[in-house]
Amino acid sequence: MTTTLRSRAALLTFALTATLAPAVGLAPPAAAAPVGCQDETHTVVLLSRTGCDDTTPPDTRITSITPTRNAAGWVGASTVTIGFAADLGNTGDAGAIGFQCRSTRQATYQDCASPVVVEAIPEHTGGTPFFFEVRAVDTADAAIQACDATPALACGSKPDAPDWDGSPARTDLKVDTEAPNTFVGGVPFEELRPDWPVALTDRPRLVLDTNDAAAGFRCTLNGAPRPCGRGALTLARLRAGDQRLTVVAVDPAGNADPSPESVRFFVPRDLTLDRAARLSGFRAVRRAGHFGAGYLQARRTGAELRLRTAPVREVRLVGPSGPRLGRIQVKIADSRWYTVDLRGPAAKARTYVVRDQYSPLRGGLVRIRVVGVPRGGSVRLDAVVLRK
Repeated sequence: MTTTLRSRAALLTFALTATLAPAVGLAPPAAAAPVGCQDETHTVVLLSRTGCDDTTPPDTRITSITPTRNAAGWVGASTVTIGFAADLGNTGDAGAIGFQCRSTRQATYQDCASPVVVEAIPEHTGGTPFFFEVRAVDTADAAIQACDATPALACGSKPDAPDWDGSPARTDLKVDTEAPNTFVGGVPFEELRPDWPVALTDRPRLVLDTNDAAAGFRCTLNGAPRPCGRGALTLARLRAGDQRLTVVAVDPAGNADPSPESVRFFVPRDLTLDRAARLSGFRAVRRAGHFGAGYLQARRTGAELRLRTAPVREVRLVGPSGPRLGRIQVKIADSRWYTVDLRGPAAKARTYVVRDQYSPLRGGLVRIRVVGVPRGGSVRLDAVVLRK
């Protein structure tokens, strides 16, 4: 080896030794990159760069939806305000957190901040609902290219792992802003009092319907909640007296009919169940198809039924009619006797008006007596109407 070659080798050995030796007064030796690093930093130490790549993303959660979205995804407004936040848990991540959002209208994520107001969401008529997604992003990670103790010359070949939530928070929104209409059929009707008809059954059967196929119903009977649904609604075990059923259709988004249907009718007093009534010559006959469980029957003249009432104007009798039924007389307190003829075409239930709604108030003892019975015939009474 010549002197020149030895000199060059010595210089190269010195250079490499100087390169690999610790730098006194400049920086401590490079430490191994911490596992699960959260705070991305890097330090240049001669030809080495140390640091870590934060690959632990924050979690994202939706904190509020206004107006409220129900469990089925329905919401009653086309403009919705959505709040969201990031959950760092116990990671200790000190990096700045941002958010990116997208929806049915956006194919890619865009920067956003909580809350986001989403406007003009179309009415849901079926198919895929409108969606909104948000993901939290570690914005410091996006800005720093870190290498896990990788030599500087190789750092560029290792791409920075993105630090965003890989499972974005999502909500589906089915918008319905139109309130349904409510329809009630089968309502008791009569020409004498169409505003307050007498039901000739103690189990009136109504029919509920709406123009919204997905809507349900809320019902109250005399102010108390009553289970109900589309189709037939039978009101059983009703007390005697005034009855009011209110029905409102409600769609899945919570839109309620602003003009609910209110049905009012009157249920007569069932004579076969009236323990306060005093019977003389009458007996109860249990038979289906009549008001309540059956009717009272008398087969002789002079049979009498007595009961008491608070002051009322209107008195009616409910019972069958037929060619072999007799005649009765009715008197309330000190009023005159009113004669009622039960003969006529065969019918299981008719209303016989004794006193109408324009009569003066009377209260006290009500007497019903049999004054005529055809041969082989009888008198039959189901119920009585006593109301102001």
